[in-house]
Amino acid sequence: MTAASAKNPLQKVWEALRLDASMETPCPFAFSKTKPIPGSWKCFTSDLAIPFWHIHAPGAKQSEIRKVSSGISAENFMLLADLGEASLLVMKTFGKGKGEKPLFKPLRKPEDYEEAANVLRKFDLKSDDLLAHASLQAAKELLEMTAELNALVARHYGLSREELAVILDSFASFEEDPELENLEEIKWSDTLMRKFNGEVRRRVMRYFDSFGNISETEAA
Repeated sequence: MTAASAKNPLQKVWEALRLDASMETPCPFAFSKTKPIPGSWKCFTSDLAIPFWHIHAPGAKQSEIRKVSSGISAENFMLLADLGEASLLVMKTFGKGKGEKPLFKPLRKPEDYEEAANVLRKFDLKSDDLLAHASLQAAKELLEMTAELNALVARHYGLSREELAVILDSFASFEEDPELENLEEIKWSDTLMRKFNGEVRRRVMRYFDSFGNISETEAA
């Protein structure tokens, strides 16, 4: 661990994304429907394969960041909000169908940042392949990452196993297709997305069970 990452746990996320401060470009909050944005907030973007924003919002509440992210029209995106004492990672990737809400991952403790970094470093988010064609290995990793993120969100929101099962079962349009992993190349389409979501759903409970219990304080 470097001295920088020891002082700033957010550094772990930057390293996982293969980014550093020099790669950031200031940008307006053009994606947000929320008015007004506090003058102390600053927004930056970086060159990733999906739209990415880094928001400096000292003292902001997670609910404010959620409201800002609700104005994002991009089908896939990532937003990282630095709140000062904590951070919030917002992701909407291939595992979330059009119109579905993004995943929210609160980052408070050093282990939260490490956990997020472990998930993010599995993928090359600077590669355009994530937006077009995915190799067999990349597709498998996307399936696992999305299932893991869904399970993490369920744990952090304090859902019971039974409650999560009800939510997963409510998505009737998802289709399971174990043969999806055997494809040599994936070209995304509505049909394939439904199958992808179905395969993600099939994996979520395994991750959920592996995480164990999260205290009410952590889940709040």
